[in-house]
Formats: sequence, structure tokens, C-alpha cells
Amino acid sequence: MTRTLRDYYDVLGVGREADAERIKRAFRARARRLHPDISSEPDAESQFVELVEAYEVLSNPRSRQLYDRIGLGRLGRTRPAAAPVPERIVATVTLEHWQAQAGAQVPLRYEVEERCAHCAGSGADPTVPQVECETCDGMGRLRQRIERDDVDFLQLHTCRDCGGSGRTAGAACAECEGAGRTSTQRELRLIVPAGVHDGDRLRVEGVDGHVAVEVLPKPAERRAVRYVAAIALIAAVALLVYVLVS
Repeated sequence: MTRTLRDYYDVLGVGREADAERIKRAFRARARRLHPDISSEPDAESQFVELVEAYEVLSNPRSRQLYDRIGLGRLGRTRPAAAPVPERIVATVTLEHWQAQAGAQVPLRYEVEERCAHCAGSGADPTVPQVECETCDGMGRLRQRIERDDVDFLQLHTCRDCGGSGRTAGAACAECEGAGRTSTQRELRLIVPAGVHDGDRLRVEGVDGHVAVEVLPKPAERRAVRYVAAIALIAAVALLVYVLVS
């Protein structure tokens, strides 16, 4: 569920004219009241996280000035641009030069990854009972102690190893070795359009990836081959005539 952003001054309960000391006192008072280990409010944890976010912005003169200027919702940590995902090559098809020029239909074998049918993609052996997660001792959450301006508090985080369930697999699936996915070979007749070049990549319907094209070198010029054969034939006939006459 997406949390609605509130004005950071309202979160701390101070006015926009509040000085640094007033902001610090407001944070301390509310941090003690909303501490997840103390508060009985059902949404204390989310309020506490929101309170820390507000204080981190408003306690820093530069970030507070930026927040006052551009407003809520536009202030945040910038993330680096994601690196481009390289094209996935699932198979390579080799063509003769004439096939590349005229087009062709060739058999294509490729591998696909599918969800393991034995474990339904979990990677855990379904015949072995789950066990208590050792990372979080079955709690599903991990605690992290943080100190902010003499206020010592704990933050709760969902355990990554068990996803918050408190249980982990008793054994890895033998079919997929715990990966949750298996490889399967498939085959189809690939229609190669005319005019493809060496290094081209074809997108095939139903195939998750590209097929790379490898075109074999063009064969030697046939006319030159005929010339060499004719010269060899003439030389052989001349030799035969010389033998018969002499």
C-alpha cells in the first residue's frame, strides 16, 4: 500500500518558522511517544519512519531550504540511471551465403527457462517441512538500533531470508537444485527473411530473446574455377596428343 506523503512540518508538529532547537525538541518528544517498542498505536512503526524522514530533512539547513523552495514530493534521493539491459541471445543460426540472400527455413534449437513444476518455483523441496529462520529466529523481522540526537530507538525491518514469514526451506528442491527454474530444449522451423547479414539479430515470436545470424563466407567465384578447369583440360589433351604422335 502506498503511503500518502504529509508535510514534514506537520509530521513534527512545528510551524515553518521553527528554529533548529525547536525542531530537535519536537522530534525527541514524538520519537519517544511513537517508538515501536513503546507505543500501542497500530501504525506506530510507519509514523515513526515518517518522523525520522521529516527530521532528517528539516534538521539539515541545506535540505530544509531546498524543501521549502520546491515543496513536498519533489525532494528525495536521486537514483542512478539503470544500466541498459543487453539483448539476450537464445540461439545462433548458421546460413550459407545464398540462403542469406534468398531467405530460407532452417531448424532452430534453443533453451527456455520455466518455473520448476516440482516446487512451483519456490526452490524448496515440498516433501520436507520448513524450519525456523535462523537469521531472525522465526520472528520474521530484524531490529536495528539507531541513535538520533540522544534518542536511542529501534527500527524493525522485514527479514530478507524468509520474507517475513519466519520460516525457511528445510531442503532445496532436487529437480532445480534450489533455483526454482529448470531449462527445457525446444525446436522450431525458423523463417529467415531474404537479405540478412552476418551479425544480424532476429526477433522470433514466442521466443524470449534474439536469434543471432551467422553467414558463412561467400564461395569462390565459379567463373574462375571454370577457367582453371578449362586450362587443365587443354593441358591434358595436349599431353595426350604429344604422347600419341611421338
